[in-house]
Amino acid sequence: NPAIDGVASNIAAYKERSSAYTLQEEDRTLNCTANTFAVSLPDALAFENRIFAVKNTGAGVITLDTSDGVQLIDGNLTETINPGDCVTVQSTSSAWIIISRA
Repeated sequence: NPAIDGVASNIAAYKERSSAYTLQEEDRTLNCTANTFAVSLPDALAFENRIFAVKNTGAGVITLDTSDGVQLIDGNLTETINPGDCVTVQSTSSAWIIISRA
């Protein structure tokens, strides 16, 4: 049923983490619940047009970086996500851009 398939494809995968993590194919929203650690974005080319949201509900500071350490996030190697903040990024196929910060 295409309608069911269409709805299913819009369901966002949610995960919680409290230690270093690299975003995966099935991820869409990552809630960082505790501690200070790094969240790594995967290769922008392999994840072309992909959108990820990273929310920090913990007390620590989250460092968003790229798994290869070369691709940029809005022109920077890292992005800081303070407690209470959420950053949404999208792949341009060669880098990541911030499309929302709350």
